[in-house]
Amino acid sequence: TFEEIDQYDDYFSVLPFAAYRFELMGRRAHRDGRLDDARTAINQALSAYRMIGDARRTAKMQHTLASLLDDRPSQARALLTAAADTFERLGAHDDAEAARRLRAATPAPEDAAPLPVESTVGAALARASVSVRLVAEAWIQAAEALLPGRWIGVYRCTADDDWSCIHEHGVPPADLAPPSTATGLDEANGVLWKPLYNDDAACIYMAVATQEDAPAWREAAARLAPWFPVAQLALERALLREQSIEDASTPEEASDVLPEVDGFVHDSAPLRSIAQRIQRVRASHSPVLIAGETGVGKTTIARVIHATSERRAGPWHVINCASVPPDSLDARLFGTADGDSGLLHQADGGSLLLQEIGELPRTLQAKLLQVLEAESIVSSAAPEPRRVDVRVLASTTEDLSARVRAERFRDDLYYRLNVISLHVPPLRERRADIPALVRHFATTLPPAGTPPVSITNRALETLVQYDWPGNVRQLRNEIERALLFVTSEPAPTIDLNVLSDSVRADAAPPDEHHDDWAAIMRPDLDLNDMLARTEKDIIERVLTECDGQITASADMLGLTRQGLYKKMKRLAIDPANFKPSAMPSALAS
Repeated sequence: TFEEIDQYDDYFSVLPFAAYRFELMGRRAHRDGRLDDARTAINQALSAYRMIGDARRTAKMQHTLASLLDDRPSQARALLTAAADTFERLGAHDDAEAARRLRAATPAPEDAAPLPVESTVGAALARASVSVRLVAEAWIQAAEALLPGRWIGVYRCTADDDWSCIHEHGVPPADLAPPSTATGLDEANGVLWKPLYNDDAACIYMAVATQEDAPAWREAAARLAPWFPVAQLALERALLREQSIEDASTPEEASDVLPEVDGFVHDSAPLRSIAQRIQRVRASHSPVLIAGETGVGKTTIARVIHATSERRAGPWHVINCASVPPDSLDARLFGTADGDSGLLHQADGGSLLLQEIGELPRTLQAKLLQVLEAESIVSSAAPEPRRVDVRVLASTTEDLSARVRAERFRDDLYYRLNVISLHVPPLRERRADIPALVRHFATTLPPAGTPPVSITNRALETLVQYDWPGNVRQLRNEIERALLFVTSEPAPTIDLNVLSDSVRADAAPPDEHHDDWAAIMRPDLDLNDMLARTEKDIIERVLTECDGQITASADMLGLTRQGLYKKMKRLAIDPANFKPSAMPSALAS
């Protein structure tokens, strides 16, 4: 219910939740005969879905909004054309045909009267949400259409009370000073301030010169009021993009502070990005949806999220929804009529991972949604709801949005779980992790006290070239199997002869330079030295093939420029040796 939803003060800060809430508001307003409210809410839902990038629901909202615009045929026809094109591109031919039929039934407009500002501000904010400055410009244009000739500015205030202008139209009043409360009329300067976005790090405000005409501002504010939440969404998305750009300039710093969790190896750019996102949401208690192929390490990622969060001292539980019969799953999750506690009770104060969430029966989906929204469990064993404080993490190997479209998974539960989403790419798309994973498994799998195990260049090259359909889990099993066949004389070494036939046969064939750089590693070095030497060989080869171009080499290796420079410094690699005009020092000696 809306009463339950409203207990979340920050629902507008979560894009999928806000988009779905706008849609519900529009449906309810339409049902109650409040046409203007329905148009506004559906337009807001359209803007939010467009920000998320959900093409199907964007088209659905375009179709719905068009059906509410009988008095604006020009706008309705444009929306239906866009919706039909999107549905056709997505393969939803029935939906596309329905949109075309409605467009054909919509009369052609007799004139092209300009659309009111309320009809354009949502789409403008959605398009502008890639940049804080662009969002400010879109918002100022909307306000300027209602308050022509006024000075209008958008300002940012940091946690240190440092004010700066993001963007403005016109000349600001003399001696402009931000108010202490940023609410109401600043009598000294004739400026009204309105908060657009608020969080612990920064606040963003709109400022308008009143020109001694406060009633005009109040009328304009009333027309813009429904779009303040959309402006907040757009600013949040733009601020997150701004932060991600800042993080990209120092990609390894954020991940370095994550706690060590067995098996969480992230040398590749995709996993470093995931590590950075985990760090940024470490204070959040929102659900997380983790998607990826089987064996990519979704459970490991979930353990890192728990170990990084403020709940790390609390309980940690895992259950696979696909491996437990539905009747037993109900009792395992929610408890029994005899009073036995379920995992949601047992994880109180901690985290619960629901593996293969797509296999959760629909009857239990409704119960789980109730827990997530009301933070309490109702059972036949207790007359009153019992409150629980548990963070739900969910993982899936399937496209959960496809299950929603097939009506096999509740869309409201999907949006509630998808507050924070992480996609873990398969190992074949992050081969830079393979050497580090090999080092990790070769170090941790042997019994304590076992001599360190080395690996030859040609064995490591074969492991990197293989596509690993079973991902990290298959690689672990391969190293565990290889260790059983490693001989201890003259030193424990993984070579081609101990790798499985399927890995050797299916690995991509080496090129003509293979013999030049795949020499066997020296047995007198430990595994870290061996892998560092292999890493240096690979980087030097890529630099040679790219004529010493750092950006091209970093792209080929799946690294950032800064990450490659750090590795080159650590491995004592001089980029000057790989320029076309330079003779490599190894050949010059």
